[in-house]
Amino acid sequence: MAARSTMAWLLRELRHKVHDEGPAVLEPNQYFAGDSIRLNCTYYDLDGNAMDPSSPAVSIWDFEGMKRIDAATPAYAGETGKYYHIYQIPSDGPEGAWRVVFSGTVGNQVSEYTMEFEVVITRRIWTDEQLQTYLDMHRYHVIRELLTKDAEEKAFHSNFGMFEDDVTLWESNSAGASQLPASSFNANLVDGFFIFTQQYYGDCYLDGKSYDLHGPIAECMEQLVTDPSKAREWERGGVRYSHYDYMEMAKYHRSLSRNLAGIRSVKTAKTYS
Repeated sequence: MAARSTMAWLLRELRHKVHDEGPAVLEPNQYFAGDSIRLNCTYYDLDGNAMDPSSPAVSIWDFEGMKRIDAATPAYAGETGKYYHIYQIPSDGPEGAWRVVFSGTVGNQVSEYTMEFEVVITRRIWTDEQLQTYLDMHRYHVIRELLTKDAEEKAFHSNFGMFEDDVTLWESNSAGASQLPASSFNANLVDGFFIFTQQYYGDCYLDGKSYDLHGPIAECMEQLVTDPSKAREWERGGVRYSHYDYMEMAKYHRSLSRNLAGIRSVKTAKTYS
């Protein structure tokens, strides 16, 4: 019987646990669609001195060139020449660089100050390929691990789990060892458990790729916690998650990841592919 693949399960599990949200931390000038942002501007005269303009205005264009705000009056920030505008990015706003122009008359000169901010779509769902790439950053090659066997010489188990379906079993750890046929055992790759159809009295060694699923989940949660623009209250299925919830979930999965690492007893090589 062929070993069943775990990758589809791993991808669905990771996608669910990280709330279908990418782990990348936003750059300082990036915002999610739907965010409220503060746009600041200081007006100067020709000598470089801060000056209050007459008829100050602010206009905003989205990435596709649509004018979203047309000559709105910015608020005075309490210091000479300093003004600001609070803008809520539409939830359906297009992703990309948005342009902001503050204008006004300083002295006899019409002044314009242009800046940009980038809109990121907040509910981007990772593709299977993107999730696979991230999982591969937490992949270990298990090399000729001696499996533990039960008293009946039929069931063998690994200290690892979450194996990809290209696991192979070998009769020894020597260079010329013979591979055991996959048809001779049934595999539970999630638990790292192998049951032979008939008694097998020899030792059994494993080669395979194991995934530390809790590692990437912990990293995603940790980045949500440390990024104020993403670690906000969030709701799924009627349950609300706070900044504290993210932090506790990160600690939980990080502890499981460390416990998994603590029981490794064979040579492994971490891969980044």
